[in-house]
Amino acid sequence: MPSPLLPLDPTLEAMGYQLPDFTRTPDADWVSRFEAAMAAEWAALEQLTAQSSPPELDLIARWEGAGADTTAVANAFWTLKEADTNPARDEVEAVVAPQLARHADRILLDRRLYDKLVQLQDRIDAGEVIADEQDRWWLSEHRRSFVRAGIELNAPDQQRLKEINAAIAELETEYSQLVVKGRLGAGVAVDDLAALAGLNPDQIDDARRVAGEQGHDGWLIELVNTTRQPLLAQLDDRTTRQRVFEASLGRGQAGEWDVRATILRLANLRAEKAQLLGFPHYGAYIADDGCAKTTEAIMSLLN
Repeated sequence: MPSPLLPLDPTLEAMGYQLPDFTRTPDADWVSRFEAAMAAEWAALEQLTAQSSPPELDLIARWEGAGADTTAVANAFWTLKEADTNPARDEVEAVVAPQLARHADRILLDRRLYDKLVQLQDRIDAGEVIADEQDRWWLSEHRRSFVRAGIELNAPDQQRLKEINAAIAELETEYSQLVVKGRLGAGVAVDDLAALAGLNPDQIDDARRVAGEQGHDGWLIELVNTTRQPLLAQLDDRTTRQRVFEASLGRGQAGEWDVRATILRLANLRAEKAQLLGFPHYGAYIADDGCAKTTEAIMSLLN
C-alpha cells in the first residue's frame, strides 16, 4: 500500500492498482517526503514505548504499520532513481542516506523498544500470549536485528557506531555515484566512422546521439557496467577494440571519478563496525545475516 505522502497514479488507481504517480512527485519534494515518513514512524514507535500495560500480540502489527510510510517512500524513490537518475536525485540520495542511517540507529539502539520485544517474547514463552509460527519468527528476527545493530554495546561504543553508520551511508552513496559518473565519463570518442565498422546502423546512430548529449563531435561509445564490453564482439577495428577495453579496465582509477580512496575509507569503517559488534571482519558480519551464517561455510562452498 503506497504512503499517503505519495500521490497515486489516477489511471492505475481507477483500475484498482495503487502505485505512485512519478509525474506528480517533483525531485525537490523527495527529501521532505522522507523526513515526514521517518518522523511519523518514530512518533508511532514512541507510542509503543509509552504503553504501560504488558505488550500484546498487536504490537507486531502496530510496529509494521509504523514503518509503512518510510518503506513506501524509499521504495518509490529508489525505483525512480535506479531507472532514471539525474543530478537532483543524486543530491536527494546524498542527503537522505545518512538521515536514514541515523533513523535506523535511533530505532535499533533504543533500549525501550528492545525491551518491549523481550517482554512480548517472555509472555509468549510463559503462555500468557498465544503466537503462531509467523509471529514467533517476526519477533525472533527483530530481536536479532537489535543485537546486530549494537543494542548490547555500552554508550560510548554505541555513539561511535552511530558515527560509523552515518559515514558508511555517505561513502556508499559517494561510491555508487562515482561509479556511474566514471562509467559515463569513460566513454570512447570516435572521429572516424570507419573505426565503428562492424556495428549495425542502430548502434552507430546511438553512438552519434550519445556524443551529442555529451557535447562531442563524431561518435561516442558508451560503456556498460561490465568489464568485458558487449560491443567488443562486433567491432572490427583492433585499435577501437583496444581503446574500449582499456577504457573499461581503467574506470574509477583516475581523475575526478577515482574511487580508490572512497573504497579504502569504506573498507576501514566497515572493519571497525564489525569489530565493535564482535565479528572478526565485515565479511563475517554480513555472512551472519544470510543463510551461510559463517564465512567459513561460504569459502567451503566456493572451494
